[in-house]
Amino acid sequence: YECKIALVDTDANTVEWIPVPDPGDSGPNLLDSKSGVVTDRYLREAEERSEKVDAFLASVTSSGTVSLSYRDNLQKKLDDKNMNPRVRDEVLGILNGLNKEK
Repeated sequence: YECKIALVDTDANTVEWIPVPDPGDSGPNLLDSKSGVVTDRYLREAEERSEKVDAFLASVTSSGTVSLSYRDNLQKKLDDKNMNPRVRDEVLGILNGLNKEK
């Protein structure tokens, strides 16, 4: 069995069979695994990924600084005045416990 789509030209009275790549192929997955219907999901996923990259780059550009340090980012979040005080206290308690173990 090979999945194909029939392109029917009623004016020319022709049928062209176009193979649909199997999800195991290296190409994009054109078939929805649940329904077996041809889909553009791979295009939407690529667009979403591109939008995420664009949003990240925009945030880097607007902030001017970026830290990839977990500790620096955690400290910045702990300094945020909008952070729930109970969450801040819990995180600080965990950090203090980790620091005592060292």
